[in-house]
Amino acid sequence: MVRYGLFTLLLIAIYCVSPKHGHVTISDNGYDGIVVAIHRHISENPSLIDEIKNAFTDASAFLYRATNNRVYFQNITILVPTGWSENSGYGMATSETYETADVRVDKGAGSDNRPYTHQIGLCGEFGQYIRLTDKFFTDASVPTNLGPLGKVLVHEWGHLRWGLFDEYTVDEDESHFYFDTNGELHPVACHQWIRGSWPCSERGADGLPLPDCVFHPEPTQPDGLPIKSSIMFAQWIHGVSTFRFRSCLW
Repeated sequence: MVRYGLFTLLLIAIYCVSPKHGHVTISDNGYDGIVVAIHRHISENPSLIDEIKNAFTDASAFLYRATNNRVYFQNITILVPTGWSENSGYGMATSETYETADVRVDKGAGSDNRPYTHQIGLCGEFGQYIRLTDKFFTDASVPTNLGPLGKVLVHEWGHLRWGLFDEYTVDEDESHFYFDTNGELHPVACHQWIRGSWPCSERGADGLPLPDCVFHPEPTQPDGLPIKSSIMFAQWIHGVSTFRFRSCLW
């Protein structure tokens, strides 16, 4: 057991155990029982464990600030494959498995390293798991357009734990823009203050840019604009530090 930042980290190796869904609890404002599992196809890499620890340490601190000091990550358990070398810092797995882990670290398929949360329920319903790739943690070039790893993890945690949805257009056949009541064109965003660009001029019959036209928020917003939300829209914007609290969050 290792104390690391705001949470306690448990390193355990996977042995023959019975499948069982984990249960994340909260005590004294800290989430406990979170399982991060590394897929057996990933080659042994001690630095991967270090990067997972660093990412969740940053995520814990950011989550604490983003929720007005309400919650943070208290205990994280990392499962490593049985093919990895034995280590005195590892404990014996009990009921934890890759298939029931909350966060699953897998090998990416080609350039597919974008994180996502398997989420099929309604707003407010738990997601199934967060899927990340090993390169997400070990290749610095992978998540550069998504923001710091800690903020990305908190975005995905919003999907997993609170059943929040992305606050941007995700369907390929839907527009990323809309007209307000004054007929002014705006991108789909959490509010109208966010500045950015869309490098396309062709319009559809409704006057909106075509569905493949995407709005690109500026990572650094103009001084004087109170851009603090939302993590579920664009966590990579430097000033973004909170969620847009809705009834489905708590």
